[in-house]
Amino acid sequence: MKHKAIELLDRLKMLEPQFNLNGSKNIWIVKPAFLSRGRGIKCLSKFNDILNYSLGKDTQYVVQKYI
Repeated sequence: MKHKAIELLDRLKMLEPQFNLNGSKNIWIVKPAFLSRGRGIKCLSKFNDILNYSLGKDTQYVVQKYI
């Protein structure tokens, strides 16, 4: 049974390049590159949420893992 679980996790890692970044305990800080005083900062935990928030806008963003 343990072998099957490991095999399944390995397959998921192959299908999802951001598998290790998309955990439930990871928090990412997404902030506009050109604003100051904390304006526009978001804390997100899922890679797809980061992409949806930052793509398609005229603003550049800095994304940092919150440690």
